[in-house]
Amino acid sequence: MASAPIIEVTELAAKKLGELIDEQGGNEGSLLRMMVVPGPQGGFQYMLGMEKSANDDDFIIDTQTVKVLVDPESAPLVEGA
Repeated sequence: MASAPIIEVTELAAKKLGELIDEQGGNEGSLLRMMVVPGPQGGFQYMLGMEKSANDDDFIIDTQTVKVLVDPESAPLVEGA
């Protein structure tokens, strides 16, 4: 698994993400996946989802409350966000 600061998650955002995961029935080991996919009208759609494990090539952003996964294809599109 790769580890690099692809995105920055503020303390407040990390706290809110933790709350959302709890509300959705996630547990302490839940991971948040951020992905970018082509949109139906062109452009891109940004999507979030819960996962139980990371892929070997995922970038992992470790916050205090949640780990955010970004796949290598999405990484250049969210880098610096």
